Amino acid sequence: MEIIGRQEFEGEQFRNLDFGGADLKGKVFTRCSFEGCSFTESDLTDAQFSEAGFSGCSFGVAIIRGCQFRETGFRNCRLSGLDFSQANGFLLSLNFYGCKIDSCNFSGLKLHKAAFRECRIQNSDFYRCDLSGADFTATEFQKTLFGSADLSKAVFTEARGYAINPLDNKLKGAVFSLPEAMSLLDHLGIVIK
Repeated sequence: MEIIGRQEFEGEQFRNLDFGGADLKGKVFTRCSFEGCSFTESDLTDAQFSEAGFSGCSFGVAIIRGCQFRETGFRNCRLSGLDFSQANGFLLSLNFYGCKIDSCNFSGLKLHKAAFRECRIQNSDFYRCDLSGADFTATEFQKTLFGSADLSKAVFTEARGYAINPLDNKLKGAVFSLPEAMSLLDHLGIVIK
């Protein structure tokens, strides 16, 4: 499929394509689906994804500066080294299901009601992120930072490995499940026997 010479795509399906290192700057994808595609080291500067879906795709150190993600979903994808804080925040809407998210930066983003369900998130940063109403159900965390984040009404049911300081984050109405919720007390210096 010819993609290099074209600028806009609508309602198209892309399967098992390697966009590794490709220059996709400014391209517009509306209601497109991507299955089994690789975007490793792709340049997606100012690209636009609207109502797009990614399934089984890999994004390794892709450049997403100014990239727009509107109603975009990732399912069973690998995302590594992405700086989402550089994406276009206007109408930003992201959802992740069963994804492996490693060394990604979501700092300062408004991800109200975003889904991160059944994901593995490690070495990632949610500093000053608005995650109110976000869904982290059954997600496994490792070395992931939540600092000055709004996690009010967020759902962490069956989530594991998170390190959230209740004194540094907004947690009103957030839902946690035992026994992992006991980790919230670690930052308060409370000992339970």
